[in-house]
Amino acid sequence: MSAPPIWLTFLSGKIVEHLEYVCKAAAKTSRHRYMNYAIFISNVLNFFLLLTSKASSYKLDGVFSSPPPDELVTGKRIVLITALYERPQRMADFTMLIHTMAHMKNAYWIVVEDGNRTKPAIKRLLERVKIPTVYLHSEDPSVPCHDWAPRNKALEYIRKNKRLFNSDDVVYFLDSENSVDLQLFDKFARKVEKMGVWAAGSGYVYADSQLTLKGKVVGWNTPWRPKREFALGFRQFALNIKYITETNARLDMRCAGLAMEDCFLRQLNISKSDIQSFGHSGENKPIYVWHRRSVNTGRVTELPTRGSFIDTEVQEPLVCTAIEHRLTEATMYQAMFIAKQRNDNLTGIMRVS
Repeated sequence: MSAPPIWLTFLSGKIVEHLEYVCKAAAKTSRHRYMNYAIFISNVLNFFLLLTSKASSYKLDGVFSSPPPDELVTGKRIVLITALYERPQRMADFTMLIHTMAHMKNAYWIVVEDGNRTKPAIKRLLERVKIPTVYLHSEDPSVPCHDWAPRNKALEYIRKNKRLFNSDDVVYFLDSENSVDLQLFDKFARKVEKMGVWAAGSGYVYADSQLTLKGKVVGWNTPWRPKREFALGFRQFALNIKYITETNARLDMRCAGLAMEDCFLRQLNISKSDIQSFGHSGENKPIYVWHRRSVNTGRVTELPTRGSFIDTEVQEPLVCTAIEHRLTEATMYQAMFIAKQRNDNLTGIMRVS
């Protein structure tokens, strides 16, 4: 926020001087007119203080939130969902993301910790951004993977607090491991009517993208199971908020054997004809989001941290590994059975017919 005009600062100072004079006069006499006058001057002073002061953090439904931006960019508001879980590299990734989000405007950020409490270090980082931000936590033993429960919690928050959102808001899943160019929001996401898709860079392939013919999405350019109905990652799409508020879509054991994104989007009754394709034309097609992750090549865990804050390593449950990577054709009940066998330390993986 820019500094207040000089004339406004000068006028506020004069009001303070006059208020001090009136209060001294009121203290020397019992006349009520001095006290009434002092109250009037005090109210005027409060008004000018509101104009000259910069808002600090405030409360939103009892949840920590940052001040709103000074200026709003044109276009629809973006509702961001970020799932977090403990890992030693998490703070490096999230700090880089915070530096990008510090420049974000006209957005609402829902950050959810996978666990039974929030983390002070994450909250301190969130205080740097200027958009309204809520920081929650979620622990749900019924879902096996790190980021399932936090995403479900964020979806529930949106549904329970519909009054906070506009009918044309756009929801985007922003992972802590993403590198984002803010043009993603201004050129693509804010223009989404129902669902919008775009290309994304990755460490596994150069780029995942949609296949577009005459402006319509007809398939997916990805090496992993490209014939899926929605063969794309969370970072590659955004949705009108009504697909969240008007459905009960979530990530649970129904997603066994399916990719998370495919499982989630199938619950929304979206057809390919509803999808807008962004960034598909021209020779130099833009990429505004990348999947990136900091990885340590090795750690000497016996070395003391001497008071420095670190995140511990939380291993992905074997249940999640079995469901996401082994059981591509299994039913929910078959997946639950085999996941249990995996957790019982059976070697290998059983074939399900």
